[in-house]
Amino acid sequence: MRCSMKVRDVMTADPKYIEVPSTRQIGLMLFQKYGVSGMPVLKEGTRNVVGFVTLNDFAKNPDEEQVAMIMQRDFPTVGPDDDLSTACETMLDRDVRHLPVVFEGMLAGIVTVKDILSRAVLQMEIDKTVSDVFIDRVTALWEETPLPAAYAIMDASKSRTCPVIDVEGNVVGVVSDMDILRSAEIKETTTMDMLTTETEGDQWSLEGKNLLYVVSKNLVFPEDKKVRDLMGKEVSVSRRTPVKRCARLMIDKNLREVPVISPEGKLLGTVRDIDLLKALLSG
Repeated sequence: MRCSMKVRDVMTADPKYIEVPSTRQIGLMLFQKYGVSGMPVLKEGTRNVVGFVTLNDFAKNPDEEQVAMIMQRDFPTVGPDDDLSTACETMLDRDVRHLPVVFEGMLAGIVTVKDILSRAVLQMEIDKTVSDVFIDRVTALWEETPLPAAYAIMDASKSRTCPVIDVEGNVVGVVSDMDILRSAEIKETTTMDMLTTETEGDQWSLEGKNLLYVVSKNLVFPEDKKVRDLMGKEVSVSRRTPVKRCARLMIDKNLREVPVISPEGKLLGTVRDIDLLKALLSG
């Protein structure tokens, strides 16, 4: 039996948001202040939703200074009276963790994966186990991987959370892209751009070149830290773990993904919190 709840039953009614026009620096400061991973973007002085932006969007667009150029304009939304199953299907189809709740074009709230787990999954009778929802392909990180390299690996593999292994291949923890992004500092960086070609006859000479210096505020990863410095303690589940128990573990430990381990301790895959939404749709 599918979930009969409405979006308004689980949404957060007063979400954090950012207005445009706003600069990159203001956006990064708000993310650090609120400790969230994504925010609706509103037109200044109104409740009109014009986009959505995540901390990852800032990291992927280091040369853009205006939030309006960084934000996602084509972002899915739901209404407060939509079925919760509609929100779950949208999250799974678009692989997003947040959905702005919009009524007559204005922001009415936000619904997140964590909202659904805590206010729906844990409140319902669900006879499903991790084996019904887990993913058997996973990207793992060595615990000694430097943070800049770890973020690059996660970005390339489109992984939001990774199991962390030691030199013997044993799972020793988990780390998320948000763990890494939140460790970054906002620093002023300067880049130099050559606007004209070199002078004739001397390709190494700077004479005759116009130099453009661009100063911007960016997220800079601490190069002296490794994955082991940020990873959460070893947490895992088995294929037989009930979905509700897995959801409770994720909420209590503030995890978005958990390794799935065999009885012998072998890494079998991973289960994401968003995957648990499948239990609401099929339950």
